[in-house]
Amino acid sequence: MRKLLTVQDNEERTAYLGREYHDLQDRIRRARPGSENRKKLLTERDHVIGRALNAVPWNLIDVFGVEDLNGITRGKHGLGKNKEFRRKRLPWAHRSVLERLLAKAIENRVLLIAVYARGTSRECPNKVQPCGCASALNRKGEVFRCIACGYTADADRVGAHNIRSRTLAILALRRDWQREHPLGRSRGRPTLRAKDALLCTSAA
Repeated sequence: MRKLLTVQDNEERTAYLGREYHDLQDRIRRARPGSENRKKLLTERDHVIGRALNAVPWNLIDVFGVEDLNGITRGKHGLGKNKEFRRKRLPWAHRSVLERLLAKAIENRVLLIAVYARGTSRECPNKVQPCGCASALNRKGEVFRCIACGYTADADRVGAHNIRSRTLAILALRRDWQREHPLGRSRGRPTLRAKDALLCTSAA
């Protein structure tokens, strides 16, 4: 994980937040449990998370999409990740990030939508030559290169694109449901305008 968050809006403008998180994560993993150094690093991690979330233009958005990564460190086959992957992700404060993200969303009246995470950074988003190939071979580290059509991009940018697409699909279903059940609309919820959605992925 080279960035804490990758965000992309509906015009496919992409921003990478928390770039220093990768090195900090390695330092936390190497620090001795219970040491003063580790405590300082954990405090620094909280500050990095805070700065990244504060950099999101909350006043400009109505909807925020995230990956549902609840199983990423759980179980022998959590999201298909091996033991080494899960060991490296131990310092990754996903729960803390999600809780603070939710608090920010509530504070700014932004609708938070979690989408299925599998394959988001492996599915080809090529629009010029419609592809959709979803293969583990498409991604090598931070680089995405489709084995079917050759489309190349930053893997986290591809992930953000696919999360945005999945979020908009859920949003469309929600709007259809609201049209059919007008009494089910909650007062005070943000207006769901897809054009204003800014969607995010925790880089994987």
